[in-house]
Amino acid sequence: MPPTPPPTEGEAHLARYRDFAWLMDESIRLPFGFRVGLDSIVGLVPGAGDVVLGTMGTYALFVAYRLGAPGTVLARMLGNLGVDTILGAIPLVGDLFDAGFKANTRNKRLLEAWLAEPHRTTTRSRWLFLAALAALALIV
Repeated sequence: MPPTPPPTEGEAHLARYRDFAWLMDESIRLPFGFRVGLDSIVGLVPGAGDVVLGTMGTYALFVAYRLGAPGTVLARMLGNLGVDTILGAIPLVGDLFDAGFKANTRNKRLLEAWLAEPHRTTTRSRWLFLAALAALALIV
């Protein structure tokens, strides 16, 4: 049996991002099976915690870009980070939101879905991106 080839650079980044997403969103088990991560803990630091975590979350964009994800997938991932950072910055309510929203896990799933079915995920992302853009235009 031939030896297994070493992972590509993109696969290595993806493996690290999977670990990062777990650490940030699901590494701490709470009663009743609910899981949170360091994102929920560090997010308790007013203002600075959410900015630091939002910046760290951009690693997902780097990984997706290195793997060749299309702009629509990158835009959805950036949207998840933006929502998590902005709403997470609201004192107390934002911390509860942060514990449930789990932007890193969402981005990991989005990236894995794109890798599994690139065309389907890209098309769905394009429609969601256009719908979000239209909703923003209506709000403005």
